[in-house]
Amino acid sequence: MSAGNINDPTPMEDLGAGETFPNALENDVFRQIYTKLSDEQVEQGKRVKNLAQDLWNAIDETIEDGERSEKARLVNIAKTQLEMAITMAIKGIFSEKE
Repeated sequence: MSAGNINDPTPMEDLGAGETFPNALENDVFRQIYTKLSDEQVEQGKRVKNLAQDLWNAIDETIEDGERSEKARLVNIAKTQLEMAITMAIKGIFSEKE
């Protein structure tokens, strides 16, 4: 059985319990196979991450360290949502074009 990971780019053949999928790499949800990024993708990723860090810092400065208030709760929700937004943006930038 082929692992379908970075060290073995051969498609996975047997996913256990006798279940096989000839198109396993098409369903590589956890990106076990590394996709080479273009220079443009790398630069776009860096730009988004730098802008996100600036926004994170600006949001974070609105509350004191260790503050426990409704304001702090909302700020922390905003920071969590920012993390999710940036994760999805980076995933989109780093995805292969179809």
